[in-house]
Amino acid sequence: FLRTGDAGDLDADNNLFITERIKELMKTSNGKYIAPQLIESKIGKYNLIEQIAVIADGKKFVSALIVPNYEMLAQALKDLNIKYKSTAEMIKQSQVIDYISKHLQKFQKDLPDYEQIKKFTLLPTAFTIERNEITPSLKLRRKVIYANYSREIEAMYR
Repeated sequence: FLRTGDAGDLDADNNLFITERIKELMKTSNGKYIAPQLIESKIGKYNLIEQIAVIADGKKFVSALIVPNYEMLAQALKDLNIKYKSTAEMIKQSQVIDYISKHLQKFQKDLPDYEQIKKFTLLPTAFTIERNEITPSLKLRRKVIYANYSREIEAMYR
């Protein structure tokens, strides 16, 4: 018995394959360690955010994939008199991105600068069990999310 903090699978020959970290820490390219669950839980309290996946491992700065709470966001945009035709159009508008960005800054002001989300991408659909992006207990499967949204992630670091 050896507790490493890793999760793995055994194959038919009893070979162990490490699949993921149980307790996740990400290391930025600057050498800073980030605890994504801390950031996600802090930002997840914001009522305009339905789901969030922090990206930082091997990157210059912290970024995030964010699924907005579309009902709350629609109400906020109605109050601000911002027009849109669909959710896909809504999340591409600069006014919407600025609105969410301004509120994100408030929620992470007590985090150290290197842990703060610098860029984010709004996603049109939530992470789902069917696409294997979350577990039945609603934990993020980061490797799957990173693979499914690799284009969006790379765009944030260009």
